[in-house]
Amino acid sequence: MPKEKLKDRARDELFSHINRCGVLAGAGQFGRADQGIFSYWINAHLRRKPLRYIGFGGTGHQTRDCLHPRDLVPLLLRQMEVTGADARDRVVNVSGGEVVVAALAAHGVEVAWGIPGTHNLTIFDALGRYGIRTIATTHEQGAGYAADGYARTARRPGVAIVTSGPAVYNAATAIAQAYSDSSPVLLISPAMPRTLPIGGPGTGYLHEAKDQTGAMERIAAACLHPTTHQEIADQIAAAFTYFAGVRPRPVHVEIPLDLLEERGDATISITPATQPSTPHSAEIAAVADVLVGAERVFIAAGGGSIGATSSVVALAELLGAAVGTSINGTGVIPGDHPLSLGSRLWAPPVLEAANESDVLLVVGCELAQSDLFYGPVRPTGQVVRIDIDPEMADINVRADVMLTGDASVIMHALVTHVSERLGDQPRETGAWIAQVR
Repeated sequence: MPKEKLKDRARDELFSHINRCGVLAGAGQFGRADQGIFSYWINAHLRRKPLRYIGFGGTGHQTRDCLHPRDLVPLLLRQMEVTGADARDRVVNVSGGEVVVAALAAHGVEVAWGIPGTHNLTIFDALGRYGIRTIATTHEQGAGYAADGYARTARRPGVAIVTSGPAVYNAATAIAQAYSDSSPVLLISPAMPRTLPIGGPGTGYLHEAKDQTGAMERIAAACLHPTTHQEIADQIAAAFTYFAGVRPRPVHVEIPLDLLEERGDATISITPATQPSTPHSAEIAAVADVLVGAERVFIAAGGGSIGATSSVVALAELLGAAVGTSINGTGVIPGDHPLSLGSRLWAPPVLEAANESDVLLVVGCELAQSDLFYGPVRPTGQVVRIDIDPEMADINVRADVMLTGDASVIMHALVTHVSERLGDQPRETGAWIAQVR
């Protein structure tokens, strides 16, 4: 964008904000009103996000501490000239804690759960400025479980922010459960400073734990440890890329507490996710032939099928197939649907129906002990598995055919192939399903 137009745009949008809000709360100490907050202002307005306030310190609402708009304009313009028209991608002279929040905001985070503590205050201080709502919990375990629950219901990563040491271990239980259930939770915490007092680790630093990194590496899918402002932005971006591209499991990002307070620059980027591979059309067509040729088809739908809800129902209706879900798959098919056997894969009649089916189609479901309770599935017919994780081919039951990839993509293709073979004429519901229900 030409420099003159950039200046006009800055002035227009700044004064437009003042006209709407009537006041611009300012810095208690002008020396702290550095370029970082102005980068945020550009961030908010170029993205059409509301700006709640511009302020530092506890006295920002007093008239003598407010900055007049004419004083802000040249500073805003200098910031825009430094970072260019795409200023939202760069933060300048900000704390490491603000880099964390800027990266979260860039990835669409709107809410975070947690507890402010001595070491994470720079993160909590920045959340409101970036429009991220904070929900305080009474225990870090609650923050982890809340983020997990949000991830499962909203179908987007949940974020928990805690302080170091004991707080991380309090959240570890929730992270372990999120790992087991493939839930995309991002746990953010401080770590010990990059330079410890004389004697190194074990010298009694506040909240110091024996091996926070090692402990969380054994619980989460990954424990990332950035050591610069840029690494903070890059590693948070890497976590979101991981969530979007593979089987989602929790990630812990721990930032040295001195880095959280240290000021620096970073480019905030979003790395496109590597999309899961999709089976060749011929493989999907072959599975469609198997399904059409079977009299009794049982679909076992787990949490990995949530994104394929409409296709699961459509395929079941075409084939007259029974659908049983795990607890995590609840809602994939309405409970009152005539083909639904409910979230009761564990129930003996349902398990028996799965075992006696001609084809057991397993969609995003582990068929684990926690899904079945009464023992492993022992199918007598063919087993077809659809899962984003290729290792699921031989987990709990061996698959005769494994289709690896996004369940929503594969199931949609299956519906198309099966519909063509049946001439868009759904089969009648078999009496055997009514007997099981």
